[in-house]
Amino acid sequence: MNWIQDGIGQLTPQTFLIQKENLDQLLKEHDPPDLIIDCSEELIASSQIHSLFEKQKENQRCLVLVIPINFDHSFSEQWVVVPTLLEAVDFISFERIQRDLGF
Repeated sequence: MNWIQDGIGQLTPQTFLIQKENLDQLLKEHDPPDLIIDCSEELIASSQIHSLFEKQKENQRCLVLVIPINFDHSFSEQWVVVPTLLEAVDFISFERIQRDLGF
């Protein structure tokens, strides 16, 4: 996992699949990270990350997918999908501010 900043981890679909077991342990920690899966090179099936989406929701943490505008995808509207890594970091930063304020 690539750490973008404190508490924000970035994965590609390939690294997610390789590190899935280690990631499960990381998400059980007291302060689990917000996560970005960068699909700007290749897509990942929603079935492969559905359980991660649910864990992040339970932990009140973000899971943001970076999918360029020119990629077709069929992710649910419940999922956060943005076209760039910068927008993913901005989204998580905004969500963190809301969490800190108790919203």
